[in-house]
Amino acid sequence: LGFVLDILSSVSNLTSFCAILWATSQDLTYALIVYAISGTAIALAIGGKLIGINYGYLKNQADFRYSLVHVRDNAEAIAFYQGEDREREEVVGKLWEALRNYDTVIRWTTGLTIYQKTFFYVARTVPYFVVGGLYFAGKVDFGTLGQVTSAFSIVLSSVSIIVTRIQDISRFSAGINRLGIFYEALCETDRVFPQATGTKRITTEIALERHTALIELEGISLLTPNGRPLVQDVSLRLGAVAPAIQTSSMQLP
Repeated sequence: LGFVLDILSSVSNLTSFCAILWATSQDLTYALIVYAISGTAIALAIGGKLIGINYGYLKNQADFRYSLVHVRDNAEAIAFYQGEDREREEVVGKLWEALRNYDTVIRWTTGLTIYQKTFFYVARTVPYFVVGGLYFAGKVDFGTLGQVTSAFSIVLSSVSIIVTRIQDISRFSAGINRLGIFYEALCETDRVFPQATGTKRITTEIALERHTALIELEGISLLTPNGRPLVQDVSLRLGAVAPAIQTSSMQLP
């Protein structure tokens, strides 16, 4: 909403002061167009990089929060299987990834802020370079110079809205990209697992024959997170008539 209001305000100021600037100095109008286009192109180049950085910032924060929730929800199982060290490494790794990305966000945001300040500070000198010669030549008076300078500043701020709001635009675009990826994942899930009519989502029918194996496993090993074996080299075959279990070694906690 704030961005839309800024656009409406910029359009209003542009229509009000552009005619004054054009009537006073056409050369200054051309200089403003070139300056605004150049500044906007640089801001878009920086903002494009910042979109990817902000996307990584959101992703790393989400991964870190998920790792914390995972530890909280599975604390009993982690303690039972002695997986504290592995979970700690996972959480610390996610934390460092989030901190490194946040450091990148700070550096790029600081550089972009410096560019924005420089862009508008340098813009204040443009009218004096273009119209200053006319003032010293006696072709325009001091009041006209002040009017041109004020109109130039207002028009420039109107046409440079992208430079002014590039940080907000990059954060908004990163959020939209994440929502788009989430929506695509949901659509892919619906495509692979279509919603069935009735109470059942997926219906599977198997034609059973006598002596036909239903489930068969071979050489299965199960380890705890710290590497301690629970089950080793287990072979399992469940038939339609009677189950049979074959195992070479088994170790229970």
